[in-house]
Amino acid sequence: MKSGYRGVVRGGGPARSGWSSFVTVLAAVAVVAALSGAGRSAEGAIPRFPTLHGDTVVFSSGGNLWTVSRSGGVARRLTTDKGMDIMPRFSPDGKTIAFTGSYSGQTDVYSIPAEGGAPTRLTFHSDVVESAPLRWGPNNMVITWSPDGRGVVFLSRRNTFNSWFGQLFTVNAAGGLPEQMDLPKGGVLTFSPDGKKIAYNRIFRNFRTWKRYYGGLAQDVWIYDLSTHATERVTDWKGTDTFPMWWKNTIYFASDRGPEKRLNIWAYDLGTKAFRQVTHFADYDVDWPSLGDSGIVFQCGGSLYVLDLPSEELHKLDVTVPSDDVQMQRHWVHTEKLIQSYDIAPNGKRAVFGARGDVFTVPAEHGNTRDLTQTSGAREQYPAWSPDGTKVAYVTDRNGEAQMAVRNADGTGDETMVTKPIDRWLYGPVWSPDSSKLAYSDSEHALWYVGLKGEKPVKVDDDPRNEIHDYSWSPDSRWLAYSKNDPNGMQVIYLYSLASGQAARVTTGYTSDYEPVFGSNGKYLYFISQRHQNPVFSESEFNEATVKMDGIYVMTLQTGEASPFAP
Repeated sequence: MKSGYRGVVRGGGPARSGWSSFVTVLAAVAVVAALSGAGRSAEGAIPRFPTLHGDTVVFSSGGNLWTVSRSGGVARRLTTDKGMDIMPRFSPDGKTIAFTGSYSGQTDVYSIPAEGGAPTRLTFHSDVVESAPLRWGPNNMVITWSPDGRGVVFLSRRNTFNSWFGQLFTVNAAGGLPEQMDLPKGGVLTFSPDGKKIAYNRIFRNFRTWKRYYGGLAQDVWIYDLSTHATERVTDWKGTDTFPMWWKNTIYFASDRGPEKRLNIWAYDLGTKAFRQVTHFADYDVDWPSLGDSGIVFQCGGSLYVLDLPSEELHKLDVTVPSDDVQMQRHWVHTEKLIQSYDIAPNGKRAVFGARGDVFTVPAEHGNTRDLTQTSGAREQYPAWSPDGTKVAYVTDRNGEAQMAVRNADGTGDETMVTKPIDRWLYGPVWSPDSSKLAYSDSEHALWYVGLKGEKPVKVDDDPRNEIHDYSWSPDSRWLAYSKNDPNGMQVIYLYSLASGQAARVTTGYTSDYEPVFGSNGKYLYFISQRHQNPVFSESEFNEATVKMDGIYVMTLQTGEASPFAP
């Protein structure tokens, strides 16, 4: 019998070492990808880290810098290197763009003419941490220019005692050694119009994807006097206040304090000390806003917007990012390292693999490899072979959301959808022994089953704490066994009757019990339980630990049934 997560490849290779012949055959399979090579819109290209000067916006997309009119249109590429170019920032006179690039395998500060040209490297210091996590942000990240246009301010981990955070430096745009600012640490910042003060975040958390965060890394806006070193706290919201932008007597910033609970642009009046909300996006956060000479440019929901100043009128930019789409032309792709899930036919003569979004069947020894789905624009995964050997079930997003699909195992006939599209991730499926039903679970922690004759899916149960991934059918296809969490965190096994629609608890919750599987005769239920205490006393401190607690157990399913271990 199968449980819900059997046949998922982990660590880049099959979970069963004996399947090398299957994988060797699949290694020869190539997938044809056929997608349009036409120019992509801003929504498809995802413009990021925009900067504004006059009538020009520069942004990063696909690892390169692009320039486009403030009114929108077709963007023009400024850089073409293979590394990642991010955080472009216009100089005050609009003639130069500073950015963070990785031209030589290192992440450093560069500059180019605003119209494009050869880059000039300004820093020469590699990252202090190899493979630093993305949530830290890049090392030597450009923040802004000094008001006089002579220096570039950037965030670097070069001198920190802990590379988890960065410090602020300036480097002369004409070249020279960087100088550290008189701050122990910091993040994004903006200069006052007279250049004597900065508004900044003490905490840099802007590459982390946390939403509605109220923890210890919540950001506030502070004002720092560069001559007196005095500080003034501007915001004290429990959530996020970041991306300060100093315009005349107003500090604009991004905050999630509004009723939408999304990052929006807010304004703080330095004279009246009053706050007011400027934008009201409800679906997506305002991200990476940047102050230009006459407005604020930012990204939101995959699009670019400009907030004119001082009028505060908002404009959405219709931007097209042309692309040669080399990776989207028709081409052959080997799939031997892209296998994610698998199953074996009941007769053992073929296997089915989910690899690179398609479903393949592969012979054990002789025969052809068949791509059952052949979809470049959809992702199929978690294939499962029916017990009668005639069909294969899998999860597909062909219609935009996840659905459970079934098709003939020999590749003939059309695909049949047995569920409607649903806005969540689907796992499984697991066939009933009579090949008439499928059990599956979803990312909302629910367990379901559905018949193949147009029946509506039936919700079996849900787990308030975790997703359900271990479920199996009884030999007569009338029961489902699965586990879910008790309030104490222990996993408990349940049996669900399809006839009554009721679930019965069959383990106590004193220990974790999981991975239930029915015996072939239906008399026993086998499962894993953490009942082995095996206490080991520590040799270095006065306590003990329980180790190697998992064991395989069996229970009888009928009153009066003898234990398989009875004398």
